[in-house]
Amino acid sequence: MPLLRSLATKAGIMRTPSDRETRLEQEGKWREAQKLRFKQYTKCAHKQGREIYELIRADQRILFQVQARAAQLQTGKDAALALKHRKKPCWTTRPAKIARLESKLLEANTERGLWGKSTDIAPKQLPTECLDGSLEALWVAEHHRYNKLSKLQDGPAKRAYLSLHQRSGWHLSEWQRSECAAVGGCCARDCGCCTRSRCPDLPTLYYGHCLSYCPCCAKARGFTITPDSIDDDKMLPELKLSDWYDSHDYVSRLKNAHIWGL
Repeated sequence: MPLLRSLATKAGIMRTPSDRETRLEQEGKWREAQKLRFKQYTKCAHKQGREIYELIRADQRILFQVQARAAQLQTGKDAALALKHRKKPCWTTRPAKIARLESKLLEANTERGLWGKSTDIAPKQLPTECLDGSLEALWVAEHHRYNKLSKLQDGPAKRAYLSLHQRSGWHLSEWQRSECAAVGGCCARDCGCCTRSRCPDLPTLYYGHCLSYCPCCAKARGFTITPDSIDDDKMLPELKLSDWYDSHDYVSRLKNAHIWGL
């Protein structure tokens, strides 16, 4: 029977599952197509738990870098505004990492002003610091996600992921909004940050929910949090790879939010 099915498929007599999914999407039945993919996935012997875990984590890492980038840009704007009004930022209320960056930005802006008035003093070069949120870090995160997606076996889960992430506002499900609000993210307020690009200054638009670097969340909290990596971000639950192989309710909801969208 499998041989006959294979021959019929090659001859065009029988449609493949992906053909049926495409037809459903063309008919405007996207959820039905996703349900079909999920049904196929449940029949797979290998559930690709590790691969899916790493792919979702890679998506979160990109969002982490994007929001860290937004925080850096906001820090630069605040520093420029403080310089304009001749106000010295209160370093005692700022984390050391942000304070160092603000200090360097203020110093660089001051020296540029001096250099514009004098030809005798050359400006010092602003030392580059490999902080989270750099364009390099974002580039690395993007390629990391590409590698994880490439390693995900072609099948219903990969097709579902790609189809879901092509849809505008895929991240605005009720569950994802409630999770964002629960940890004090922007979905708990009326600012609408989660519906907009997380860093409009970047050429690529990135959408997602709040992590610790979110400038709006920092303003609402009254203090900044600067984790060194996604693993240290307290606005994400602490999950281990082993959780993905257990009957973990949160993991099931997370996979549905990022893969199936049902």
